[in-house]
Amino acid sequence: MTDFKKSGWDKYRAIRKAFWISVLWFFVCCLGSQILPPIIPCTIGKYLPSWLGACVLFLPAFVFSTLLQHYKCPRCGKSFFYDGVWLAWTKNCLHCHLPKWEEAGYVNPDSEKDYIRTLSIAEMATDATISAMKRNSRFLILILRDDPGAIHLSLDSDGWADVNNLLTRANRYGFKLTREDLADVLSLSGNPGFEWDQPGSRIRFVRN
Repeated sequence: MTDFKKSGWDKYRAIRKAFWISVLWFFVCCLGSQILPPIIPCTIGKYLPSWLGACVLFLPAFVFSTLLQHYKCPRCGKSFFYDGVWLAWTKNCLHCHLPKWEEAGYVNPDSEKDYIRTLSIAEMATDATISAMKRNSRFLILILRDDPGAIHLSLDSDGWADVNNLLTRANRYGFKLTREDLADVLSLSGNPGFEWDQPGSRIRFVRN
């Protein structure tokens, strides 16, 4: 049996489709009431004033537009398009900057770089707003890509770091990290580009 992966955007696509169908239905009904007056008035206008009938017809479109406005970002769980103002055409989450249509595990190197430069290693180690896996991933981005000197780690000409040295220095600077933590980060689907050699004695960041 095929195992289909559920996307964080499936519900958004369904709501958007329902919104446009309801908008189309509204205009079809409004047009029909002008072209075929015996039909529409018999179903709606006979019992309701024309303005109230139009409101009833537009109600589904209003409901679906509200759901779109407050659609939750797959990554941060906050409103993707709303931050006091509804920006329906934004290409990034207004809170965590996840690009539209990307899944929760997406890593934007530029956004990650901005994030990690605002925190010290001690603050990063105790950041309770994200999972341990995410903290470890961001720490490795900092150390292996942006600033090895933050823990006085030496990289060779190809960007490789000795794993034992990395773990020792990370713990010395207050970031608790184990070899199992490294394995978990590297095995994570959509990891941001870490690689270690076959014996598992060296690790590096391979995607800029």
